[in-house]
Amino acid sequence: MSKLVHLISYTQATEIYPLVSLLESYGIASFPEEEYGLGLDPFMAQTTVGRWLWVNEKDEKMASELTNSWLTLKNTEKEWQESERKKGFEPIEGWCPSCESTHVFRQTNGFWSSILTILPLGFSKPPLYYCGSCKNEWRA
Repeated sequence: MSKLVHLISYTQATEIYPLVSLLESYGIASFPEEEYGLGLDPFMAQTTVGRWLWVNEKDEKMASELTNSWLTLKNTEKEWQESERKKGFEPIEGWCPSCESTHVFRQTNGFWSSILTILPLGFSKPPLYYCGSCKNEWRA
């Protein structure tokens, strides 16, 4: 029986599942806390501030290296996305029709654009999209 060790803390399950998938692709079993016991007590699930991701002690070194590289990549991607963001655009989930990148932004509506969209006068234009990778702009 292998001993489990704490690898990383997190607050939301959605933020840890990419790391769990990465570890699994290298053959490292990981155990998110809410999957093993915390979900049985709904009161504790609401009051717990942080959750832990566990790995087997024999896999700790490799898992730590993968976690560090994953965190570095995650922070670098966030910084890159913010640097490629044009003023007046917000990041969305989608892909660019030219290069198929997922670093896509949509133009935010100003006050008057929002008002004209609400009124059924036909003045509204489709939103403008922008790709942070290839700098392509298009309307949907």
